[in-house]
Amino acid sequence: MRVLRRFLFVPVLGFGLCLPASFSAAVGPGTTGANFLKFAVGPRQIAMGDQGVALPDDAFSLSYNPANIALLNYQEVSFMHNQWTEGVSQDYAAYVYPGHSLGSFGASLNLFQVGAFPGYDNSGGRTGDVNAQDFAATFGYARHVLGHAEPADGPGLFAGVSATALRERLENESASTIAGDAGLLYHCAAHDIAWRFGLAARNLGPGFSYYGARASLPRTYAAAASASTRRLWGDLVTVSLEARKPVDKSVALSLGGEYWINSMLALRGGYVTNEDLGPGVRAGLGLKIKVIEFDYAMSLLGDFGLTHRVGVTFRFGAPVFRTPPPSPRSQAAVKAVRQAKALMNENRPLDALLKINNALELDANLPEALEVLDQVQVKLKEIERNKTP
Repeated sequence: MRVLRRFLFVPVLGFGLCLPASFSAAVGPGTTGANFLKFAVGPRQIAMGDQGVALPDDAFSLSYNPANIALLNYQEVSFMHNQWTEGVSQDYAAYVYPGHSLGSFGASLNLFQVGAFPGYDNSGGRTGDVNAQDFAATFGYARHVLGHAEPADGPGLFAGVSATALRERLENESASTIAGDAGLLYHCAAHDIAWRFGLAARNLGPGFSYYGARASLPRTYAAAASASTRRLWGDLVTVSLEARKPVDKSVALSLGGEYWINSMLALRGGYVTNEDLGPGVRAGLGLKIKVIEFDYAMSLLGDFGLTHRVGVTFRFGAPVFRTPPPSPRSQAAVKAVRQAKALMNENRPLDALLKINNALELDANLPEALEVLDQVQVKLKEIERNKTP
């Protein structure tokens, strides 16, 4: 039976990914198109139970909740390769640019390929080998909307959205569409525990049209919570629980954990219920060497055995810390400093001094104002010396 299942896996998966099993309006198991979007990405998220709605710690998290990228402090590039059985493979790449007051931006590419498998016509005759390919390109945006932007400063709320261009091809037939994701992420801290709560709606859109019939996208709604602390053994420990409702299945639950040893080696494990391909046991490792992190995840998929994902993340550039928009007083202080600089260029230090005093009344710790004040004082002393006989 195991040999038979493996033999049937490739043709069934190929047609299932690129063409919906049903074009009817009913929504049930196997009735959605673009099912490659259901396959989890990111070795860390996979090892913790195929979840990431409340785990905003790398560029892979864009695919789970677009709000996640608002909490990243470095530019990141992440890559993942997934080699399944019988010529089925997945390659994924993501990039995140964390912004200041403008918010954070992210992009990803997801390529799912099925190697050649036997094709047949509607009378059962052999027609040769068939290839299948799925492609998704995503652009995301997220920003701080309420409360504190930095977790160390207090609770805060972040929001994010993303848009995805999808294309599916089965031999000489192809179809394209667009999809969108939206999410929220809230963070707070209590008793040395950092809490994160996330909500996400994924794969929203009109679906694919094949020969005039429409197949819906695999919409999914998810809620999750995670908690991180160093209170146990001095190393970072994270646990996360997620519930998600796909449009064509009942609710799935994921539970995962992660333990960092000396901030270098991560041990991860998880379990997910309601899996189509077998028991939901997950496990994995992470190795962080300065700005590079290597990740590995292992999934147990029943008769199909183990599948393996490997990934790498590069972090680079200067750290970016999100700050809320300046207050009206701060904006007025900056304007006064600019005016003082212009007056100094016109050799009017007394007028510049008045402007700097105005700026310091609005913001006593404004660095630019203190710098110009020093310049004004030097200029006034120079004028005074020139007056002395």
